[in-house]
Amino acid sequence: MKTSIIAFTEKGCLLGKKISVPLEATFSAGMGEHKVKLKAWIEEAWPNSELIVFIGATGIAVRTIAPYVAHKAKDPAVIVINDTGKYCISLLSGHIGKANAYTEMIAKWIGAEPVITTATDNQHVFAIDTWAVQQGLVVINTDRIKGISKRALQGETIDVAKETCIDVYQQETEHLILVPKALSIGIGCRKNTDPDQLKIFYLETLEALNLYQEAVASIATIDVKKEEAAILQLAKDQQVPLRIFTAEQLNTVEGTFTGSDFVKKTVGTDNVCERSAVLANHGRLILHKTAKKGMTIAIAIDDVKIEAVRAEAQKKH
Repeated sequence: MKTSIIAFTEKGCLLGKKISVPLEATFSAGMGEHKVKLKAWIEEAWPNSELIVFIGATGIAVRTIAPYVAHKAKDPAVIVINDTGKYCISLLSGHIGKANAYTEMIAKWIGAEPVITTATDNQHVFAIDTWAVQQGLVVINTDRIKGISKRALQGETIDVAKETCIDVYQQETEHLILVPKALSIGIGCRKNTDPDQLKIFYLETLEALNLYQEAVASIATIDVKKEEAAILQLAKDQQVPLRIFTAEQLNTVEGTFTGSDFVKKTVGTDNVCERSAVLANHGRLILHKTAKKGMTIAIAIDDVKIEAVRAEAQKKH
């Protein structure tokens, strides 16, 4: 988890440095000799952080993040802690961003009072978006959450299995769409491939199969491509981890693959994209090697993970 922390007083800086250690966070000071410019800091922190912590006044945090707040499914978690460490406040993305959970955790560390204002948490009723995050699911149509939460607050028992549609394939449904990160994408490409062309190929491939981009858990390739700019940029743009495997590791994968003697002679294994996709999640191929202008792609799905989530949803009934 990438965490960014900023503080504005001496006491706040001491507290910020203290909590930055267990959070493995980047700490910045908004005061003193090494003061950072707040606008530049938030422009860097906002798109690159899962959790942002302001140690200081709530007003500073609100004014700073206001231009960047976009959507509850995409905004990072934002927490405010007063500089004496008395209050730890969940400010933004309480459920999907896990700000409420982080608030409880940090408050416990520093002996602060957690301040959480979401109704479902305060009334101790089931929050379907919190459950989804706990299961590693991405909420697509977040507008459905409000109605479900309202019924939960009115005392209605929420049948998760009946309320949701859990799948990696794009759906048109009245249910809450929850997407498991169950896909691994195997990638191969020529040296110095244009990053924009690889990104277009990647997105076109997902669209052709009617797959949610949000379902991708990782991109995988062979170690000889670990410095390939197009692949590195793709993983960064899609905000998914890049898995790197050696030819020896890829050769251990069992199954039927689209082999190439030329590829094996060049990199030591007969197929990069299919083998790396399967090895990344130990799933099954739903797309065998597809090639375009020196680029190759394959997709594997982790069926076990999807079934486990569906079983969990049924269990909640």
